[in-house]
Amino acid sequence: MWHDKYFSAPYGVRAGAKKLGRKSTSKLPQEMRIYEGTLGGSFFACQCDLLSIAFILNKMCRVVSLSLARTDYYPPTKPYEMSEVLVDLLEFAVQHLNIGGRLVYWLPTVTDEYSNSDVPQHPSMRLVSNSEQNFGAWSRRLITMEKLRAWDPTERATIDVTHRGGKSDAVALKIERDLSLRKERKREGNGKDTEKKQLGHYAFREKQTTANETTSSSQSSTVLENGTISDIHIATEAVLVQSMEMPAGSIKVHGPDFNRNLSLHELLSSFNTMGFQASALGKAIDIVNKMRSWRLSDEPIRSDDPEHLQVFTTRASVKCKIFLGYTSNLVSSGMREVIRFLAEHNMVDVIVTTAGGIEEDFIKCLGPTYLGEFSFKGAELRKKGLNRIGNLLVPNDNYCKFEDWVVPILDKMLEEQKAKGTIWTPSTMIHRLGLEINDPSSIYYWCARNDIPVYCPAITDGSLGDMIYFHSYKNPGLVIDIAADIRNINNTAVFARKTGMIIMGGGVVKHHICNANLMRNGADYAVYINTAQEFDGSDAGARPDEAVSWGKIKMDAESVKVYAEATLVFPLIVAETFAREYHEERKRMAKAEEMVEK
Repeated sequence: MWHDKYFSAPYGVRAGAKKLGRKSTSKLPQEMRIYEGTLGGSFFACQCDLLSIAFILNKMCRVVSLSLARTDYYPPTKPYEMSEVLVDLLEFAVQHLNIGGRLVYWLPTVTDEYSNSDVPQHPSMRLVSNSEQNFGAWSRRLITMEKLRAWDPTERATIDVTHRGGKSDAVALKIERDLSLRKERKREGNGKDTEKKQLGHYAFREKQTTANETTSSSQSSTVLENGTISDIHIATEAVLVQSMEMPAGSIKVHGPDFNRNLSLHELLSSFNTMGFQASALGKAIDIVNKMRSWRLSDEPIRSDDPEHLQVFTTRASVKCKIFLGYTSNLVSSGMREVIRFLAEHNMVDVIVTTAGGIEEDFIKCLGPTYLGEFSFKGAELRKKGLNRIGNLLVPNDNYCKFEDWVVPILDKMLEEQKAKGTIWTPSTMIHRLGLEINDPSSIYYWCARNDIPVYCPAITDGSLGDMIYFHSYKNPGLVIDIAADIRNINNTAVFARKTGMIIMGGGVVKHHICNANLMRNGADYAVYINTAQEFDGSDAGARPDEAVSWGKIKMDAESVKVYAEATLVFPLIVAETFAREYHEERKRMAKAEEMVEK
């Protein structure tokens, strides 16, 4: 019988037909029989003209409800996958619709994962409309398809179930293969489908008559502890999902082999393939090494390059500008010596820190910081004149020594301001203090000697700010202007051919460096190290990708965030990058000197 239109029951989000019907251990299936135009099955076929879709779908719900009461319906032994339901529906429509006839059905979808490829396709059908009814996380779509030409048995319906959250290519191929095999068996059996369909299709099986078949079927539906064989099959399919083939070049997880006497270099090299934050640390090491090794000579000459930058030797001398940022607590810790090493050997181009990151360096030149415990009681420490920074202890006398040292320098700065019109900025003030301390253990002593600018936009937020406050009463008039500094740090980024950011911690330090790189449409390399999370919208917690959205990191930049406490991982990064290169260069120079002497 041929029909103009077919409508399927509006199940919406039903995942398969396996839940339709009643369980009965006394009714046993034998063979299939198609019920068209009756109450049997999951699909209702009717001959119609331009009937109201809403009216028909309402009738469909009643038909399905009545079909559940049939005594010759049996539950499926395995899931009737939605992909198979859709393909079977389309195949059935192609075979039985008149040309110009239409198929209308509901397609349940997950809103975030929906793709147009979810709609099944057939060469003999075209998509007329796709109307969504959105319910939030999920939705259903009313699909209308029209038959264009006569049914060709060699053509078959297809559906792409390989996109996000879907099944693998193997599943899609299996569906097509099963459909092809079913048609082949139909042709071999003179049109009769000799393959036993899964229970739960839009057909029912009659009761079997032989005792042996009755016994066998009864055993197949025997309850196993808390479920049936059908339930076990569902569980098996859920657990044993077939995997897609991994893309070429996929990295295998592998850790260090301590059966070998590993060097530090070998150990850190193994971090790349270890996973979790070890791999993030390995990536950070790779990115820092790329910052260090880049030269303008690696890039093609641009048409707007000035004449001197078209000379290879000059281009080979142009390096990536490295911005180093860190919070004050790191200078309070033993990280001070790591940072001092970088400044001493002129390995970074710009430093940004907070007021505490400045004063703690000078204070350590005047008095030591001691190791304590996080658990020390604040009230007891206050009575003893000890200031706690985590598990570090700073005697309050150190700050008294700092005042005695810095106030006379502030007096000199005020004199020069009045006599020479000197305009002091945070960076020029830090440069002056670095020269005055004259101590090789100081970070800023080496910054002053190597002309590494140190920017501190929050210069007053710390003990140094306290000294400026006290000085404003004892000897008022000193002016510190931040405008010149913002111009200088931004220009450094703007006129750099390549920039890299290494930022430990967050807040003003992180933002100040990133914002300077915004002026050049983003940094080329970025390494963040902190323990902050992004759920609160904090600057510290933001991942590099957030900075990409602001234009502070280039879209094609190499970046990583290492979720770790900086004192734990930054010394390892320095050991495998700056320090390793430094010591290898020293070995090369020593070997060259030996060759000259010989």
